[in-house]
Amino acid sequence: MPWKHLTKIHYRYLFVYGAFVSIITVTLIASVSDYLIGNQTDIAIDLTYGLLTATAFWRGLRNKQITIMGVQLFWIAASIEFVFLYVHRVDFDLIFAVLIPLIAFIALPTRLILLNLTLFYLLLIGFLVVAAAHDPHNLFLHNSKYMIGYALAHFFIVSFGFFYHFAIEESLKRLEQSNREKTLLLREIHHRVKNNLNFIAAILGLQSRNPIDPAARTLLEQNRNRIESIALLHNILYRSDSLGSLDTRTYLQLLTRNLIDTAGEEVPVDLQYSVTPAKLGIDTLMHLGILINELMTNSLKYAAEPDGHVHITITFTHEGDGYRLRYCDSGKTDLRKLEGGFGYSLIQMTTRQIGGTLITSNEKGLCYTITFPRRQEDGGGMGNEE
Repeated sequence: MPWKHLTKIHYRYLFVYGAFVSIITVTLIASVSDYLIGNQTDIAIDLTYGLLTATAFWRGLRNKQITIMGVQLFWIAASIEFVFLYVHRVDFDLIFAVLIPLIAFIALPTRLILLNLTLFYLLLIGFLVVAAAHDPHNLFLHNSKYMIGYALAHFFIVSFGFFYHFAIEESLKRLEQSNREKTLLLREIHHRVKNNLNFIAAILGLQSRNPIDPAARTLLEQNRNRIESIALLHNILYRSDSLGSLDTRTYLQLLTRNLIDTAGEEVPVDLQYSVTPAKLGIDTLMHLGILINELMTNSLKYAAEPDGHVHITITFTHEGDGYRLRYCDSGKTDLRKLEGGFGYSLIQMTTRQIGGTLITSNEKGLCYTITFPRRQEDGGGMGNEE
């Protein structure tokens, strides 16, 4: 598994991953050691334990059943412990004494920890009592030093396990609950902001239907589209799993489709875009939405060819430590006429607010090239262009 994905794994799964790697490593080392001393029985036990552990681990993670996997791993380790005790006439194996409680506290909830540990220790005590009765000369069973060492190993691991489970894990659960509540609150905020913006846009839409000056109607429609582009962003955030950043391609697809639908069938649009996947923060995406809204509005008004079609190309790529947005249409508009208008001033102002630079040209159509740096709130990019 790539290291960059480890931070996205739930802490319980991450601990189980660590326990699994440790178990397999110890098992392989034990197998090699037993091979070097010619202990064929222990090699078979070690390899059987490794195979059973790997199988339980793989099935548990594939089916996302970490509790069932924890119970299986616990009793696999416990069974191997009893096998070792039987084969070696109660020659205590402290490795499994450590692993058995550790697996329980990592992978199981409190009730199952108490149940499985109680059952394990009852079986272990019963096993030792029966072994002591049948083998009164056993060096380990009748030697207080070994018995105390074995008991202390279990005691310290169980004590640490309870400390981990009730102190650390309960704290993590409280943090998770707090994060869930904050996430729900943020979603509700985005939902209400979206509703309020849509309400304002609806009011502007109603006003534009009244018998007013065409220039005023156009101005109301433009402002309604600007507000709806921001409302769309909050709607995506409300439905997204990530409330801090969003994929640029998803937002641009929905935004451009919404603008084309608003224009209607009387303005046929040929839209092509190539967008590199990148996670951008809310503030950056909001400004990017304002830019695209303004550029496409101008294209739909002024960039139609003689056959009535409007050709638009949008390219968004990485540019050094930042990004580059290139927007071109089929229009032949004179740049000098644009520079004095409100729309062009809004494009310049929005570009400055994200720390970007704007270059315009109209050699084979009107093109805007906007480069801007990566901001602290923005995530990373990934994948190839599409």
